[in-house]
Amino acid sequence: MGQHGSATLISDGVPLFFLEEERLSRKKRDSYPFRVILDIILKYKVNEIVLAGVGNQSPYLSNTGEDMFTSFIRKFTPDIKTLFLSNYHHLTHATCSFYNSGFEKAIGIVIDGCGSRVNFTDLNIKADEVESTFLCSYKQIKKIYGVYKNALGPNIKNKKFELQNTVNIAHAYEAVTSYLGFDPMEGGKTMGLSSYGKENKNIPNFLINKKFNKNLFNFSTYIPNFQKSYLDSFLLKSFSKEDLAWKIQNDTQILVKEYIQNSIDKTGITNVVCSGGYFLNCVTNYYLVKKFPTINFYFEPLSYDAGVSLGAALYRWYELNPNSKPHKQTTLYQGPQYSKEQLLEGIKKYVSN
Repeated sequence: MGQHGSATLISDGVPLFFLEEERLSRKKRDSYPFRVILDIILKYKVNEIVLAGVGNQSPYLSNTGEDMFTSFIRKFTPDIKTLFLSNYHHLTHATCSFYNSGFEKAIGIVIDGCGSRVNFTDLNIKADEVESTFLCSYKQIKKIYGVYKNALGPNIKNKKFELQNTVNIAHAYEAVTSYLGFDPMEGGKTMGLSSYGKENKNIPNFLINKKFNKNLFNFSTYIPNFQKSYLDSFLLKSFSKEDLAWKIQNDTQILVKEYIQNSIDKTGITNVVCSGGYFLNCVTNYYLVKKFPTINFYFEPLSYDAGVSLGAALYRWYELNPNSKPHKQTTLYQGPQYSKEQLLEGIKKYVSN
């Protein structure tokens, strides 16, 4: 659930099948992977289905009391057990990266646009995951620090969590991406454009005391936009789009470096696994490898939300089989396999069209 809907089939802790909903629906970043789930349960014998996302987004049906996923699955395979792993978005990101890394112990770093809603009952505040640190081992994956966005509440910081009412790392990148004329989810274009830019003193500082400048960013929308009334008077007149892309790339990777440094200092662990949408930024990843030459990094290829299905499946597998050792990822090709005959048939259809 959430963006980039996907489903994963694992057996003995090994992924056998992974596919995103968009591959079947032909709608980019499609959510709710009904078609992929159906494809799996009709082709394979499945014992249990784990459903995960950014929260319990599935409405309940008035006549049966079921959520729509359970109802959908029951209509085809009534004996399959369904389990909701709701409101653990960053946990499933961290699980995916750690169990794929092959490390026996690691720090899990998740930097995302928005994860699950967390209820701080003693403060009477609800906030969303944006950055998280996990202590990862074969036996347990446990969050030890979290940064949460709370647009209307106070800024609070202690040893276990931080509440922010300023824009977070990934959202700031999305805001600039949007301003540059791209879809907010297409940060890769901003990353690529940054390579053609340079430091420009005319660009306002994005960071003030290691936080994003509230004069430039706000929470007026789910994906915050630049304060256009503040910037439009001189933006693109004093500097180029390339320089603007360079600026957001530079400033966000500095914050990521500091966040990782703090996590290393707190734990003393030198294996670091990274996931969440921001870590699709290979420029930042290369920057981190250079800045931390003694640290062993693993950057999860499925860092974006599609990886949540794999993380949820792995989490449940190792919960049921705690003595199993993880299988290090050996291939990036997790999709369905096709025979030579199927490939030739597909080519013929494409050519004939």
